[in-house]
Amino acid sequence: MFRNGVHTDYNGPRQTEGIVSYMIKQSLPAITELTGDKHYDFTHADKIVAVLYTGSKTELPAPEFSATADKHRDDWLFGHATDEDAANIAGIVPPSLVLYRSFDEPRLVYPYPIASAKVADIEQWISDLSVPYLDQVGPNNYALYAESGKPLAYLFLDPSEENKEEHIKLLKPVAKKFHNKVNFVWIDAIQFGDHAKALNLHEPKWPAFVIQDLASQLKYPYSQEQSLDAGKVEGMVESYIAGTLEPELKSKPIPETQDGPVIEVVGKQFDEIVFDDSRDVFIEFYASWCDPLVLHYPISRGD
Repeated sequence: MFRNGVHTDYNGPRQTEGIVSYMIKQSLPAITELTGDKHYDFTHADKIVAVLYTGSKTELPAPEFSATADKHRDDWLFGHATDEDAANIAGIVPPSLVLYRSFDEPRLVYPYPIASAKVADIEQWISDLSVPYLDQVGPNNYALYAESGKPLAYLFLDPSEENKEEHIKLLKPVAKKFHNKVNFVWIDAIQFGDHAKALNLHEPKWPAFVIQDLASQLKYPYSQEQSLDAGKVEGMVESYIAGTLEPELKSKPIPETQDGPVIEVVGKQFDEIVFDDSRDVFIEFYASWCDPLVLHYPISRGD
């Protein structure tokens, strides 16, 4: 994209919808001055459209809103309406900030005192609401979730199954309840079956559910021996957020006996033994086909 002789590389999705959305944003100013006759077309022009309604261009938080738009012009559409007709069409009393979406609830009003809103407040509010409660994930939007910093809850589905939409509908209220803390997605279990295995879903049995902590790379699979139940999934997510849910680790069984001065450490006991602050630990990591790697974990370790 060239603007005034300065180029910017396009890093968005390689699909029609993403390219069109990007070009619409680039063809407009950071903020579009919105009037009543253009209101409907503008608020339906993209997946995420933020409109600030004020009595004047200087009324708070217009400067903060403008700074937010300059910062995120590649991400979302921004409009500013001082036209009374636009406010009447929106059915709001200025000053007010409204987010229009092409998914889930299509219209959301900023719920906090708008006059005191800062850039960080506005961008956080829009960012939290720019992700659907439960959308399909794939190569074109995975980065959106990976960069959010939130854990990712996967619903693995066979897209050819007749009950696919029923499974999505079943978990959508759970996804909505925990939206601020966990991102929920559904994923093609047939195309991405290897990813399911990497998340410790051992059987090709769908639907399946698993939470992945992207920061620690720990996995919390829902038992594949149980049918998918919204109440059980909700309880599982609550336990995860509370920090009481145990991750599933790939591990050999814990040895029944440990004879001799050197003991075997397996995954399920690693933290308990290696990170025991009451003693030093001298541990050897090895594979049968290569030289060993020996590490010393002292009590006073700095990590």
